[in-house]
Amino acid sequence: MAMKLNNPVLRSELKVKMRSFKTILGIIIYVGILLFVSSMYYSIVTEQRAYMGATSINANQMIGMTLYTLIAILQFVLIMVITPAQTSGTISGERERQTLDLLLCTKMSASEIIIGKLLSSLAFILLLIISSLPLFSLVFLFGGITPGDIAVLFLFYIVIAMVVGSISIFYSTIFKKTMVATVVSYVTIFAWYVLTFLIAVYLISKHEMGVNASQTYIPSILYFNPLFGLGDIMSRQLGGSARNAFGGIFGLTIGTPSQGGSINLDPWIVNTILMCVITAIMLIISSIRIKPVRTWKWNIGKDR
Repeated sequence: MAMKLNNPVLRSELKVKMRSFKTILGIIIYVGILLFVSSMYYSIVTEQRAYMGATSINANQMIGMTLYTLIAILQFVLIMVITPAQTSGTISGERERQTLDLLLCTKMSASEIIIGKLLSSLAFILLLIISSLPLFSLVFLFGGITPGDIAVLFLFYIVIAMVVGSISIFYSTIFKKTMVATVVSYVTIFAWYVLTFLIAVYLISKHEMGVNASQTYIPSILYFNPLFGLGDIMSRQLGGSARNAFGGIFGLTIGTPSQGGSINLDPWIVNTILMCVITAIMLIISSIRIKPVRTWKWNIGKDR
């Protein structure tokens, strides 16, 4: 059953969250962190330029691109930290307040409840991303970055917030305590990032020792790591040395076809598609988990 656009859970959650002082305080702290780090960097670079006497256009553009990279990576980290905290208590919190059964008794389907909870939590993340837009626009003063680059980056942020949020909601349907669901969500996400990276590095190192060492090789498991997608986006937008630096981390050359595979799309596009697939799978499983009656379970002894 398709979810109604006018989702009661989404509407109710938005009314409660958006009117809360915590939301305003969260935006202030979020933008404040980005602004503080950016201003510190700009202050240090300005002092260095004044001391060295560098005032060329290329120097200004380099400052803008470095500032853009710094803000983009910092915002990615903040989203990864904030999203599980926002979503891991969506279902377990209802259990703790003993309101989940009442929610399941409504006319809404399980999928509508899960998607409504996810969208209401992601609405706050989206608000944080939009609130950082004026800070990103300062990069335009230095040149080198276009509005299209920022639009692609923000789209990727939303997709990553969705997949992390769906994983956190999945654990929220499993564990009855919000604290446990939150901790397990953070551990899973951290292990996901680290293990896929380490396995990819191992496969690349093994490839470098083979007979096809001169050919570019991108392990398939690397496409499941959002850091790889972010790095590909940043390297393509910044170009030049940034692309070489990113490729050096993984021991590969970004922008060349991967050896042994038929994927011709850009790595970040493949990564985005895979994240959407994982999100859909997590939401389906979560919807099944909260159903009060599961038709797929065997009713042993029912006819006796």
